[in-house]
Amino acid sequence: MYSEDVNALIPISKHYERCECMLEAVRPYVELSGNLPWLNAYTDVYKWVEEQGIKIDEKIFDKYFEPTWKARSIRNGKIYTSYNLYNITSRPTNAFNGINFLALNKENGSRAAFIPENDTFIEFDFDGYHPRLIANLLNIELPTDESIHEVLGQQYFGKEELTPEEYQESKKITFRQMYNGVEDQYKHVPLFEHIAEFIQAMWIEYREMGYITLPNSRKITQENANPQKLFNYYIQCLETVNNVKKLTKLKELFKGKNSKVVLVVYDSILIDYSAEDPKGFLSEIKAVLEEDGYRVKAQKGMNYNF
Repeated sequence: MYSEDVNALIPISKHYERCECMLEAVRPYVELSGNLPWLNAYTDVYKWVEEQGIKIDEKIFDKYFEPTWKARSIRNGKIYTSYNLYNITSRPTNAFNGINFLALNKENGSRAAFIPENDTFIEFDFDGYHPRLIANLLNIELPTDESIHEVLGQQYFGKEELTPEEYQESKKITFRQMYNGVEDQYKHVPLFEHIAEFIQAMWIEYREMGYITLPNSRKITQENANPQKLFNYYIQCLETVNNVKKLTKLKELFKGKNSKVVLVVYDSILIDYSAEDPKGFLSEIKAVLEEDGYRVKAQKGMNYNF
């Protein structure tokens, strides 16, 4: 039977023992002498997002979801998520109480269970997030007035205007170069030429030092490492570092506002928007997200089933 004061029934020594076990579980992933200012900001902003909760349509929710224990994360018509920050690259996951909030099904209608508490949901989605992240790192300028897949597709196909089929093929080619390794036929593209050089330099450093240093200052070693695997770790961490930077600015911007950030899914941010907030507030949010050469697109709806 559920009891709100169950912890009071457990001896303090058992709480201490449990905490010690948790410390030992995360110790390999956290360097206490590492980048403490960043770690503090990291935990602070994701706690801020967790605290907002997401309102649910309980009828639709019950149709699609079966939480392990409802009372653990649902209260007053809102569900609360929990980001797991203790991953090798620091890229958070958010599978809590039987629900994976970062991999909700986009096809079966289940996302309609999540609804705004205010007036509408607005989702800001980064365009070509990983290519732009690594381009910024390598000081490569990319246009911000059009999609990165359009820009790179022009270089793949040697033409100014792409057909819809070529645009989709451009996305596939880009993802393949980013996550599977740069193919010889695309090394003429400046972005991928520099990425290939970066990966090779990282691999040399790893073989000499026995580790690589991620963008958040964490040093990692990996058995059975290979150049592309290390690069994938690096880019995931770079994504998280940039997200923390953006969320830190948004937390300050949202002070005194009714709108709130309710979910962060790698390359997108979901906002429960209130029309009572000042005119131009959405433009301010967009400006923060697009700082440093990023590009975002927005969509809105009365539930999360965009």
